[in-house]
Amino acid sequence: MSNGRVIAGVVAGLAALAAAGIILAPHDRGTFAGKLLHCVIISGDFVKAPGRLEAGYNYELLERFALSVGSRTDTRVVREMPHYADSLREGTADLVVLPLRDSLQVDSLFISMPVDSVALWLINAESRSRLKEINSWLEEYHASPLRERLHREFLEVPVPGGKADFISPYDSLMREVCAPLKEDWRLLAAIAYQESRFRIEALSGKGAAGLMQLMPVTAGRYGVENPADPRQSLEAGAKYLQHLKKKFRRRAGDAEELRRFVLAAYNAGESRLADILNYADAIEADCRSWAALKEIIAVMDEEVTEGNEEIRHGSFDGGETVAFVESVERRYGYFRKNFE
Repeated sequence: MSNGRVIAGVVAGLAALAAAGIILAPHDRGTFAGKLLHCVIISGDFVKAPGRLEAGYNYELLERFALSVGSRTDTRVVREMPHYADSLREGTADLVVLPLRDSLQVDSLFISMPVDSVALWLINAESRSRLKEINSWLEEYHASPLRERLHREFLEVPVPGGKADFISPYDSLMREVCAPLKEDWRLLAAIAYQESRFRIEALSGKGAAGLMQLMPVTAGRYGVENPADPRQSLEAGAKYLQHLKKKFRRRAGDAEELRRFVLAAYNAGESRLADILNYADAIEADCRSWAALKEIIAVMDEEVTEGNEEIRHGSFDGGETVAFVESVERRYGYFRKNFE
């Protein structure tokens, strides 16, 4: 196929997305066209109010901006970046997003128009044409129906899944990644809510990151290069759930009990759950239900585990895991009842 036909096909595809309200109309080829934009979102000072997903909102806008201007993004989310101005001047970052109220180092920087009173996008001062393109796109976005929808999904819902007709801004993406795996997207949503409250910037003290709070080893197993990328995190989370189902399928009494076993493994780790089940086998306990599993978890203290060959990972205080499973179960039940 000729380059002309390829370009025409891409343009037609972008026009179709624009007509569907997924992106804004494609812009003429400008200074961003064909470029990989290295973007950084500084999340530390964004408001952490329930339902306000400010880092996720800017991540989404950057992706849509790139689609509209014919570029691609490599967007990282960091809690703080003291030398962001130097990164822009030196070219290691093309665009930096930070909260609107943050104090700015404006020397040799260009600042975009405010992004919904939430954030500013900063670029190197040598890029006057780029600043013009960014502001032109933001003006168009602010006047579009797309802005109303995204603003509502990311910034206006006080409790995800409350009285809204959606659970999160990532509902369609969760449906997409779960469909080929035959996983229920609402379970993925319940886990993501429990783990991160749908915050792409979430980072635990143990190093779990992103919407699905995957540990680095698990994320690497499923090819996650950027934990803040919603698609990468959700795809990996869905595949990990499928893996856990296969691993523990023969240990649970039925599909509902298996789901609870999987949730326990997701929180505590699959090796930890294997320890618990091995110990249950050693004491000849019937452990095919969540109720029985909780009883074994409750006695996994140092006295029981020390020197026990079936238990490879030491004692285990499983209170957090029990609370996790039961909280996700309650929310999943609510999501199943109220969302298709």
